[in-house]
Amino acid sequence: MVSKKQVRKKMEEYKKRVGKLKKELKKLTVQVEKLEKEKRKLLHEKKETIQEKEERIQELLYKIDKSGDLEHLSDEEKTLLGELEEENKMLREEVQDLDEENKELLSELERSRDILGEPAIKSKEELVLHSNSIINGDIESADVVTIEDSVDINGSIEADKDIIIGNNTTVNGSIISKDGDVDIGESSKIEGIIQGKNISLSEGVSSGDIESDGDVNIARDSHVCNISSIGDVTLQKGVKVEGSVEYAGELKAGKKVTITDSVLPKSIDDIKMQEDMSDPSQEETTNYEDDDEKTLICPICEEQNEPAADSCEKCGAGL
Repeated sequence: MVSKKQVRKKMEEYKKRVGKLKKELKKLTVQVEKLEKEKRKLLHEKKETIQEKEERIQELLYKIDKSGDLEHLSDEEKTLLGELEEENKMLREEVQDLDEENKELLSELERSRDILGEPAIKSKEELVLHSNSIINGDIESADVVTIEDSVDINGSIEADKDIIIGNNTTVNGSIISKDGDVDIGESSKIEGIIQGKNISLSEGVSSGDIESDGDVNIARDSHVCNISSIGDVTLQKGVKVEGSVEYAGELKAGKKVTITDSVLPKSIDDIKMQEDMSDPSQEETTNYEDDDEKTLICPICEEQNEPAADSCEKCGAGL
C-alpha cells in the first residue's frame, strides 16, 4: 500500500519538474519574442523598401504616361524599371512569407503558454471571483479565496487560508487550502482532491478524495471518493463514498449512506504514522518468533537467519 507521504512526495517532485519546465518555457518565450521582434523589424524594413521602390516606379511610369511610350526613357531607366518591378514582386512574396512565419511564431508561443503557463490568477491578497465567470487556468492566493455561484474553473485552486466555493460551481482540478477551511456550495462539482483543515460539503456535491486535518461534514446526496480525517466525519442522508473512510474522531452516518470500501477508525497517531510510512520496498524486515528463539525470516527465500544477521546466509539479501 502506498502511503500518503509517498504520494505527497511524488507530487512535490512533480511540482519541481513543472517548475523547471516553466523556467525553460520562460527562456523559450524570451527567445521566441526576440525572434518575433526581429522578424517584425525585418518586415518593417522590407515594407519601407517596397514603398521606396514603388515611389521610384511611379516616377518612371509618370514619365511614360507623359511621353506616351517607353522610347522616351533611357536604356538605364528601362532596365531600372524592369529590375524594380521584379524586386518588388520578390519583396511582396518575402513579406507574405514573413507574415505567415510571424503568425506561426505567435501561435506557438500561445500554445506553450497554455501548456505550462503561469496561473490564470495569482494574488497576494483576498480574492473574490464573481458569479457566472469562466476561468481557464489555475488560481493561487496567499489569502482567502471566495468563488461565487455558477463559476467554471478549468484548473485548480490553491490558497494559504480559507477557500469558499459557491453553488453550482465546477472546478476541473483540485482544491487545496494550506492552512484554512474549505467550504463547498450546493450542487458543485470538484474533479480533483479537496485538502484543508475543516472541510464542509453542501447538498449534492461531487468530488474526489477528501483529506482533512480537522472535521469533515458532508451534506445529503453528495458523492465523494476516499475520506481521511483526524477529526469527526459526518455523513448525512444519501451520501455515497466510493472508497474508504479513515477518521480519528467520531463517525456519524445518516440513513442510506453508502461506503463501498472499509471504515477504519484510527487514532491521530495512527493516521500520522501512516502518512510517515516509508516506501514498502525499503521497510525493515518483520521479526518472527519460532518456538525456541527469535529469528529473522528472509523476505526473498524465506530462510531463517540469526537475530543479529545483516544479510541472508542463503541468498545474500539484506535483512
